[in-house]
Amino acid sequence: MMPKKFRKTRNKRPSATKAQALFIVVCISFVIVSVSVVRELLRRHNISNEVEKLKAEITEIESQNNEFQSLITYLRSPTYTEQEGRIKLGLQKKGEHVIAIPGTNTATPIIGSASTLNDRVAQSKQGNPEKWWNHLFRNKIDIS
Repeated sequence: MMPKKFRKTRNKRPSATKAQALFIVVCISFVIVSVSVVRELLRRHNISNEVEKLKAEITEIESQNNEFQSLITYLRSPTYTEQEGRIKLGLQKKGEHVIAIPGTNTATPIIGSASTLNDRVAQSKQGNPEKWWNHLFRNKIDIS
């Protein structure tokens, strides 16, 4: 037979209720940890989506900024200044003639020599049917 010491330790096994309680505690802990992990993953996913949206917005704003910079460059250019001076102020270069058409607020610059100006003045004295006749039949190119 076995000594008395060994028998007592052998009979002291954990009971089934203690094992079940431990199993339940482990399962509850696992569920709590799993819920925390899932929440963290969802939070990271939402943050990454927000970051992507903000990057797209940054790209769009940078594009608009580049457009505005090119517009500012154009508005500061001598070409724009000259164009606005011609249209709004009726300014002209040497050798140019400005014709003001009644009923409009802008002056139409005619660039060219005096003979070109005389041709345009003569053409403006023609009646509407004559202008159509010239437009339709005199400006045709013969294709032969």
